[in-house]
Amino acid sequence: MAATFLLLVFAGFVEGAVLGWFQVRVLRSRLPTVSLRRWILLTGAAAAVAWTLGLLPSASSAWQGWLATARIAAGTSAAIVFLVSIGLGQ
Repeated sequence: MAATFLLLVFAGFVEGAVLGWFQVRVLRSRLPTVSLRRWILLTGAAAAVAWTLGLLPSASSAWQGWLATARIAAGTSAAIVFLVSIGLGQ
């Protein structure tokens, strides 16, 4: 299970890197000083964070024993980080 989890997070990194590569190719026409390598790596890392957060609920059942308020707070926090991860990383 842990190997599958890590493989999926790595796949998320690759997906983010590809997204970043396409984005920076367009951005460089308007912002020529944008670092190609940095943009790609940061986008990939942010996507890996998003994938990790998205996979956590199904990777472990430990959270099911938490109080409902704790699950709601953790889910809300994770959702916020998930939604801003790529933009913040870039």
